[in-house]
Amino acid sequence: MKNNNQYLLILFAVLLSSFYSFGQEENIIFEDEIFNTTILTPLLHTENNPMSNPIIHLGTEEKLQLSFDDFSEDLQDYYYTIVHCNSDWTLSDLMQSEYIDGFFENRIEDYEFSFNTLQKYTHYNLVFPENYLKPLLSGNYIIKVFVNNNPKEVVLTRRFMVLDEKLNISSNVKRATLIDDREYKQEVDFTISHSNVYVANPYSDIKVVIKQNNREDNSITDLQPLFVKQDQLIYDYEIENTFEAGNEFRHFDIKSIRYQSERIKEISSDSNN
Repeated sequence: MKNNNQYLLILFAVLLSSFYSFGQEENIIFEDEIFNTTILTPLLHTENNPMSNPIIHLGTEEKLQLSFDDFSEDLQDYYYTIVHCNSDWTLSDLMQSEYIDGFFENRIEDYEFSFNTLQKYTHYNLVFPENYLKPLLSGNYIIKVFVNNNPKEVVLTRRFMVLDEKLNISSNVKRATLIDDREYKQEVDFTISHSNVYVANPYSDIKVVIKQNNREDNSITDLQPLFVKQDQLIYDYEIENTFEAGNEFRHFDIKSIRYQSERIKEISSDSNN
């Protein structure tokens, strides 16, 4: 397979090392979560690109776009902040002033009411980073949305990443090497070149995460280099770096369910409708 295969996403980070009112924050693994039943369809992606992963480069004009629907009857006063995380998505030891430039929180002011729909709702939209709230450091982040300017009333969280590219990665996505896996698995071999970055201990200073279509449920973490050369870390395994292959997503046009769209045999409704 060619290196431009978009089936898999390889992420890496160099390890250089105010949320829920319950539990110990440092032990919480932050995830994409909804904490209010009136909140639906939260999406986070690069601006105007709904199919993209929520990743931007540090110090650029790149933007992320967060949107969600609120099915409550009243207009809500939503605020947001960003939280810096470790490579395992636990809370980092940094203070907000160390990773946020500007205000620590800000109001979501872009919203619109539904029109001519069976269910009334309010659609909220946020494009960030903003001039008065933006990240200072690269790394893993979550955006936390809360109501009434009360950080304890969290309604949703979403993960995103800020990149500061200092290493070069050459990759090769191919059929699995092992004969038994060749017909249904894909293998990801890659090499990290770090001539511009001093790595004292490649087994602890470099954190590698391999994701399939940005999925968290089958991501490969803590993969160690198989070979270490001068300024190069080689990850050329036969088992540890494989994923089960899958079919492409199929198109389903649901602008209207009153008729069967292309390639749809039947549309039926359950007893709750």
